[in-house]
Amino acid sequence: MFEDALSQLVDRGFCSIVCDLRSTGLKKPTRAMCQAAWSTLVKGTANEGSPVPLAEHYTPSHLVYRHLHPTTPCRVVFDFRDLNRFSNRGGYPQNSLAGCLLAIRSYEYFIAGDLSKAFCRMSSSIKDVPYVGYTCIGPYIVLWSRVAFGSTAAPNQLDASMEDVINEIKALSKLASTVEAPVTRLCDIEPHLVERCLLRSSTEAFSYLQGCPPVPKEITLIKFVDDVYTGGSNKSRVTSSYDFITYISNGHDFVIEPKKRFNSWEPVMVNDVEERRHLLGYDYSAVEDSFYPTFSGGQLQGNPMTKRQSCAVLASFYDPLGLIVEHDMSARSIWRSINKSTTEWDSTIPSSLKDEVCTWAHYQ
Repeated sequence: MFEDALSQLVDRGFCSIVCDLRSTGLKKPTRAMCQAAWSTLVKGTANEGSPVPLAEHYTPSHLVYRHLHPTTPCRVVFDFRDLNRFSNRGGYPQNSLAGCLLAIRSYEYFIAGDLSKAFCRMSSSIKDVPYVGYTCIGPYIVLWSRVAFGSTAAPNQLDASMEDVINEIKALSKLASTVEAPVTRLCDIEPHLVERCLLRSSTEAFSYLQGCPPVPKEITLIKFVDDVYTGGSNKSRVTSSYDFITYISNGHDFVIEPKKRFNSWEPVMVNDVEERRHLLGYDYSAVEDSFYPTFSGGQLQGNPMTKRQSCAVLASFYDPLGLIVEHDMSARSIWRSINKSTTEWDSTIPSSLKDEVCTWAHYQ
């Protein structure tokens, strides 16, 4: 699975293998090895033909296996605390999580989507490459031309890029609203008017838009990092908005995953039991039209519990909207008692507090 996952990233041009440490005797890669990997990555870009930035730092990374995941069963994860110390970029203008959740909850109907490999599509600054571009993964040293998911640069760059795409979508929708026909297609509008709305007009872009689905005259769009949502009070209009947003976004190479799309009004049933969908950390039930808080902690039974273990259990409860705030407050009260009784992280907490933690977790 590891080899398959890595080869997908290499084939899509997100990274290139510099060397296999099993064949180099665990020695640093030579300049020639680095240059070969770099030349592959920057072919067809403004950096084509440039000398490779040699490594100043190798970021450690590991794999997370997600069995039965529809698109990414194996994910490469970097040590971002280490990586961000070396990055020349900063800032984290992330959207308000609670605000996005409340906005989605306010829609009678909504459709959810996900930008495919969004952060892999963010190109790194050439000045950052020596410090954050080289990673050790499995037996390989891998060179990345992209900003890694989790680094301080990635959300900032993704938000800026998607903001431009969203402005284009809104401009095209506003243009469509000036047309009297009930169904408006861009191929029926004067080309020079459409051209004014485009981020970067070109013959290729205009040709792509000729196959565009009908343009909604009103559009709603909520974005949280790489998750995309549109909603409203009419199913057909919500679907029309989502199809249009998807088409334009795909044209900018921000591909919205069809496998991860789900509609709030179409429950997924498996053996007559609904399969809940994930929505910004919550479980969503289309049958009941409800959000359910999630709990990812395990329960420890039959063994003493350390302060660190109790923290892992209590912190694994996720409910940013406070849907069952009383349960959250109960966890805070237990944690306060644990801090009063136990100061060291690896020390065992009193059995009475362990029972409280287990009882609290049992009612998740």
